[in-house]
Amino acid sequence: MLITLLKHVGLSRLGRRFAGSTAGNIAVEFAVILPALLLFYLSAFDGSQAVSAQSKVDVIGSTIGDLVSRSTTMNAGRFSNIMAISSAILNPFSTEGLVMTVTTLRIDANGKAVVDWSKSTTGGVTATGQSPGDAYALPPHLQSFASSYLVVTTVAYPYKTLLSYGGLITDVPMGSTYVFRPRKSAEIPFG
Repeated sequence: MLITLLKHVGLSRLGRRFAGSTAGNIAVEFAVILPALLLFYLSAFDGSQAVSAQSKVDVIGSTIGDLVSRSTTMNAGRFSNIMAISSAILNPFSTEGLVMTVTTLRIDANGKAVVDWSKSTTGGVTATGQSPGDAYALPPHLQSFASSYLVVTTVAYPYKTLLSYGGLITDVPMGSTYVFRPRKSAEIPFG
């Protein structure tokens, strides 16, 4: 009786027309593909931003090391000015979490390195890094610099991806280390 009623109302003909219709296929395909396209687009955008941020972190390390190595002496004011350059270089990215460290090393005739002075800046606040006289483990490629003085700059930055704002992934750690020799004097005293 129900089937007779459906035939009478014309629902079976409507069902056949709906099953044979292809008018909405494109809309359905677009709705299925859209999330994948958006994820691909946002990932490509965020990836290019991450490459740009890493490049800027590298430039900060290089610039800080270059400016310190060109100095004949260093003091708190000059050091603060050199570190302040980082916000202009890192722009448009936030400087939140940016840690910059400058360590000067004396290396004796046996290739043993000790810290002359070390300063670290986090969020615009400068603090003492390693203590003067602390041993410093030189990487193998620098152990040939016996009886010399080096400036080592290290920069660390936690890059926040678009997905890290939603809590889906954690920050991406970025960093760079540069080594320079003093250019205008044998050593760079801090005082």
